[in-house]
Amino acid sequence: CTWENVYMNDLATMNLLVYYARLGLDANQPNNLSVQLRKDSKIRRYRLVFTVGYTGRQTIANRFALDRPENVTTELIYSKDTFRPIKQTDGRVGDSYVFEINDPWDRGEIKGGFIFHRYEDPAKNNLVIMSEDEILRHKPDNAAADFWGGIKTGWKDGKKVEYETEGWKEKMYLKTLRLEAYHTRYIPLVPKAAAMMQYINETQAEETARLAEDEKNKNANLIEADFVIMENNEVADREDGQGNETSIKPIPQNQGHFPTQKENASAPGIDLESEEEDVFLDDDGLGF
Repeated sequence: CTWENVYMNDLATMNLLVYYARLGLDANQPNNLSVQLRKDSKIRRYRLVFTVGYTGRQTIANRFALDRPENVTTELIYSKDTFRPIKQTDGRVGDSYVFEINDPWDRGEIKGGFIFHRYEDPAKNNLVIMSEDEILRHKPDNAAADFWGGIKTGWKDGKKVEYETEGWKEKMYLKTLRLEAYHTRYIPLVPKAAAMMQYINETQAEETARLAEDEKNKNANLIEADFVIMENNEVADREDGQGNETSIKPIPQNQGHFPTQKENASAPGIDLESEEEDVFLDDDGLGF
């Protein structure tokens, strides 16, 4: 995807970037703020869509929590580990737990995981337990088998085949726990930051749903295609599964070219969007 195919005059997206920056997120940091490209057939361009990773949620929680925990622990529990939750009762102050790894080289199968928020005041300590089924409920519908494991499609001897891959299940489970650990349901934010996050989430959800519906309608009557990643701008030859060779040629690159507002405006189907009002101009209460 070249820059000339990215919609650069999306003022709503630029507003979101400002809000992300005010919350302290940085796309250059791993798992902090991820940028994705989603095709918008209406304007024949790609739009930018953002996802906040677990380090991004941690950054926001550390800066704007109403009551920040001293420490947050996330661990997977295996069948050969020892885990005993200790919940707060009338005679016990705060949650706690017992956790031991009996054999680090053979821990058995994953049973689930836990999150523990520890506070200076033990009465506020909070233990969250998640079974494997609960973790898998957070698995995206379009999750890649390369990461989550499962059935993957590939090519062998010019034919399309399916095979099973283990992926990185443990890492994805742990990532899910970390995302959940810093969710605002467990660590509420100061009102200004909470309102900003709500605005961002609603805006992103609406845009993602619109683009997904657009893609669904566009491809409703199309045959699923196989896409190939090109290297060194070479032509890739491959059989289409019926003995016919197909050639896929890469789109010529136009590196370093950023379309101007005039160029985008002249593109088919593009209407410049009006500037949105910034409802979070005042940074008072965000700690700046």
